[in-house]
Amino acid sequence: MFGGIKNKMLRILGYIVLAILVIGLGGFIYATQSMSKYRKMVINDIDLSKLKDGVYQGSFTGGRWKNELAVTVKDHTITDIKMVKASDWSGMNALGEKVFQLVKEKQSLQIDTVSGATVNTKAILKSIENALTPESQS
Repeated sequence: MFGGIKNKMLRILGYIVLAILVIGLGGFIYATQSMSKYRKMVINDIDLSKLKDGVYQGSFTGGRWKNELAVTVKDHTITDIKMVKASDWSGMNALGEKVFQLVKEKQSLQIDTVSGATVNTKAILKSIENALTPESQS
């Protein structure tokens, strides 16, 4: 009598464990989806000498990344970058600040990506590139 109940409970426990594994695997696939594509994404540098003073809006959307930001240029120099909307990742704003600081120091998008956050760094840099690219300013 109790053996049948025990087998039934073990079977239910097995289904629960299997469901957790399937959900975990699905989450992992979603989290890593398209990462190699965006890891290889090329970030082009910007010719700041061609930019007028102003605030330029830029964004990047790809995979699970969606960033919007504002880049302030004065006297052909990037003076400020603000995140308007960051991807739904709790560390994106902090990472953005680190990337913004590097871009302002070098006055270039050709910076080293932040270790452990290569794709997130590239998503931020692509947002800046899109803001400062002449084609996006029409």
